[in-house]
Amino acid sequence: MSSIEVHEGRTTGLVGESGSGKSSLARALLGLGQSEGFIEFDGKDLNSLSENSRRFIKKDFQIVFQDPFGSLSPRQTIGEIIGEGLRVHETELSKSERHSKISKALEEVELDSPFFLRFPHELSGGQRQRVAIARAIILKPQNLFF
Repeated sequence: MSSIEVHEGRTTGLVGESGSGKSSLARALLGLGQSEGFIEFDGKDLNSLSENSRRFIKKDFQIVFQDPFGSLSPRQTIGEIIGEGLRVHETELSKSERHSKISKALEEVELDSPFFLRFPHELSGGQRQRVAIARAIILKPQNLFF
């Protein structure tokens, strides 16, 4: 049995051969797959939480997938994609507050405001990757997985 401990304010790298379980670990942490192990965050066993309780924890765990094109909905604008987490986790925000946060997230990844209304297929691979990063950082997560 292996274990890993990640401390606040630290960067931890996980490396390994293809198929060694890096992505499986990230999915387990995010609740996207089954886990036979014990995952503790802030003193809570994540595997024992109800789906509703786990929803509140998910804000603190965000992932930037390796293939940004596959993780961005082709039917949504870039603004809708980046703002999706805000609609789920910060429901009290007005439309203008949400728009402001999305614009700021775009700026943080060096994309201009006209990208707000564009679609993923209109962007280069690097621009799509930055959209995926903006989507992950907009919620100010405690844990960010690449």
